[in-house]
Formats: sequence, C-alpha cells, structure tokens
Amino acid sequence: MKYLFHFPMAALLALTTLFTTVSCDDDDDNAVGQPVLTVSDLAPSAHYGDSIFLSVACSDAEGVGLSTLKAYLEYSGQQVSTQTIRTRTDGTYGVRLYAPLYKAVPDGAAQIRLVLQNIRLAKTEQVIDLPLARPHYEYLTFVPSTGSPVTLLPDAANPYLFAGSYTSSNRSFKGYFVAPKDGANGTEISFGQGNDDISEGITDAITFNGNKGANNVSFNVLTYAYGPTESDPNASTEIVLTKTDNVFQGELVQGHPYEFAGESIMNSSRWFYDRDWFQKNDDGTYTFLGITGTYNITADFSNLAFRIWVMDGTSSGRLNADGTGAIWIIGNNGVGKPSYKASNVQSWWTGEEYDYCLTPISEKVHRISLTVGQQLNGADINFKFFGQAAWGTEFKGSASAYHLSTTSDVFGIGDGNGHDDGNLYLLPDVTLTDGDTYVFTIDLTGGCANGVLTITRQ
Repeated sequence: MKYLFHFPMAALLALTTLFTTVSCDDDDDNAVGQPVLTVSDLAPSAHYGDSIFLSVACSDAEGVGLSTLKAYLEYSGQQVSTQTIRTRTDGTYGVRLYAPLYKAVPDGAAQIRLVLQNIRLAKTEQVIDLPLARPHYEYLTFVPSTGSPVTLLPDAANPYLFAGSYTSSNRSFKGYFVAPKDGANGTEISFGQGNDDISEGITDAITFNGNKGANNVSFNVLTYAYGPTESDPNASTEIVLTKTDNVFQGELVQGHPYEFAGESIMNSSRWFYDRDWFQKNDDGTYTFLGITGTYNITADFSNLAFRIWVMDGTSSGRLNADGTGAIWIIGNNGVGKPSYKASNVQSWWTGEEYDYCLTPISEKVHRISLTVGQQLNGADINFKFFGQAAWGTEFKGSASAYHLSTTSDVFGIGDGNGHDDGNLYLLPDVTLTDGDTYVFTIDLTGGCANGVLTITRQ
C-alpha cells in the first residue's frame, strides 16, 4: 500500500470534514434523477485502528427511487475498507468503516468516498478527507505460548516502542503481541507471525531467540521490530543431546556457561559431570574449564556420563610437536571415567570410546583428575600418556622426544626399571585411600622432550 501524505499538525487540528461533490453520473444516457447525500456525525479526526462512524442522509431531488449507498475508506487511493447499504427509501443511514493500522504508515489524511445511486443508475459522489494518526498506547500485552501474559510499557523517548520482562524456561520461546482498544471507537489489535513478516490481526506465534531465564521482550508498533532475536553473548549456551542424537561437535569457550537439554537424566544427580571439563553452577549451568577450541561431547546414556575430547578438524585431537593439541590416557582396566568398573574393561584397547582425553587448561598444559575407588583402582595402577587415541606417539620415562618426569612420592613413571617405559605405577610401600582424588597435570611449556608431570592429592 502507498504511504499517506503528511500534513502539518496545525493543519490537522484545523481540518474538519472537506467535501468534494460530483453530481449526476452522465456516463449512462439512461440515467434519470438526481441523488442527493448529506453527511453528518463524522468526527474531525481519528486513529488507525478506529471504527469510523458517520450518518448519511440520502434522497433523490426528482423523486426517483434509491438503490445503494457505497462507502469506501482509501489510503492514497487504495481501498482499505468498504460498506454497501441498500437504500430503497429516502432516509438517514449509518455508515461504519474500519481504518486499519499498517506497518510504517505515518500520520496523514485518508479519504472517505461515498457513492449514492438511484434505481435509474444516476449517481452522486462525495469525498471527505479524514486526518488519521497512529495511536499512542498506554501499554501492550505479550502473550507467550507458555506462561502468563506480560504487560509491556512504552519507552520514555519513543512512544511506539514497548518492553517488559519475560522469564523463559528455554532459550527459544514463542508468543504474540496485543494492543488494547484505544478510545471509544478503537479496536484491539494483535500482532503475530505472518507469511513473510509480522502482521497485524493474527495471533500466530512469533519465535524469539533469547535466554533461559529473564528476557527483555520488546515490540515497536510503528516498525514492527521485535526482540529478543539474539541471545545475550554472556548468557549460557544450550547444547541439546538425545538418545538418538547424542553427539555435539563444535566450539566450546573457556569460562563460558553451558546448559544441557534434550534428556532430563543429564541434569539429574545420577549423571556424572567431569570436573576437569566443567564446573557446576548454582543456576544449573556448567562453566567450561578447557581452553577455547573445538571439542566432541558424546552423551553416554549407558554409563550416564559425557565423553569429551579435543577435536582436530573432523578427527579426534592429536598432540602437536609444540605441546598443544591433545594428550590421551591408554591403560588397563583399572583406570576409566566415569568409573573404571564400567569403562575400558577390555584393557589397553584404543579409540575414543576407550581412552581418556586430558583437559587442556591452558596452552601446552593438560590435566586429568582421578578418584581412587571410582576412576582409579588403587590396587591396579598401570596406564600411560599418548599423543592420540591410538598407538603412536607416547610419553616415556626414559630419554625421548616425548619424555615425562615427576617428583611425586606416590606415583612413578617406568623407565625400564622393572616397569614398562612410560607406564605409571604405584611406588613401593604406598597405599591409596578410596575417595582421595589425584590431579595429574602435564606441563609441556618446556617442550615435549621436557614434559613435567605434577601429581597432587585433593
């Protein structure tokens, strides 16, 4: 539709009904009679969204019977509302037209065009300019698909912009807006999702991309802009995993909160959250502790835990020559997460489903925590650090391009001293206590040939 013409405010206030009369239609040679119409009871101005009422006295100066009165409301020549009334007898007839509110249409003048015709096809026409203005609502209502309606209040600097707070249980939510009846002749107007954009007069739900929790929901009744359309970058990111689609591969950001959706079991106390990878927060989110990079998260619904590892493109991560990348544990069935009893029971098998990727907590520094009696069998210590989830690059206790040393008084690193080269073992006369957690941190900042393994008990 075309935009209405702008009128100065003073002209709008001074403008009342303006009549343009077209007398008998001479296009039909058989037209006989002289229809006459007179308008009254028309307000000098109105709002978009109003019903427009007027009275029209209809007669024929030559006494010919009347036929119809047709009324049109036009925006810049485009018909937006019509009414046809049968006028068999002279008299006064009530006309009601609706002035629809459209996106981005400014204040201006609409035209009411009235056409009275008698039974001999003679016509008369009047055109009335009617100033229209966009209403200034006191509030709007947001009607969410889930939850109670929310009142939105106008912005102090922009009377067309409304906002309010809505709490969502998900990052994505749906709803529509409703503008209240404005004045005695106003109409309640809904704003919902149309075929291409937001449209008035429908209640199809709009999809919002926001945050789990509080959201600032907004709508502009002039431009139809709405929000939120993007999540708060500081808000938690949702990762959806299900039993049929249980793998996430993508970027994880160090220090950023995440939440897991798809299966309720993942947020129950029965699910094992590895504290090397995530810190559980009071609001139910989990802060990622690894360095920013690409990772795989596989939801293991058999063991109720996540298996997480560094990615290298589309493959599992490998250790780079400079100490960045991934370090893996391959070992016997006395080590494993979430429990050594439910994990690598085949002993020394390789692959992402059997081996355990250390968390890269900073550049060239890697960590894994193991609790005695849970992830570590205190009576059967025998595992080793590798540069991939397969045979290949491995750390040794003897001189090597990939060498580890430790000063631990609990664990030793074999170097051919009766223990396989590079395999961790329990030092003599040491007994581990169930429930104690040992943190194994490998620092490669001095190079892979000078790796330092620090082991601390928590």
